[in-house]
Amino acid sequence: MQDAVQWQLDAYNSKDVEKFLQAYTDDVTAYDHPDMLLFSGKEAMRERYSKLFSQYPNMHCELVHRARLGSHVMDHERITGRGGEPIEALATYELQDGLIKRIWFIK
Repeated sequence: MQDAVQWQLDAYNSKDVEKFLQAYTDDVTAYDHPDMLLFSGKEAMRERYSKLFSQYPNMHCELVHRARLGSHVMDHERITGRGGEPIEALATYELQDGLIKRIWFIK
């Protein structure tokens, strides 16, 4: 697999949930920054993103800027196609053995 963070972004934009999940560990966790748990585990992630991709078929995530430091990657993202104004967010991805283990979102 190429870089996991870019892989999941490309899969997100193509609405391919199975390809999207390949970038994550089985025990992935996601948080609204700093510590509000959104979901834990790949199955919970599959359910969440399957619904999201189905509900918003025109959704698109534009990468505004990416920074890397060690095992962390921070993306400034602009999400459109969810109705209303674009959503600006920072997503911080923690990598382990080439896969994404944890994510923190700031919106």
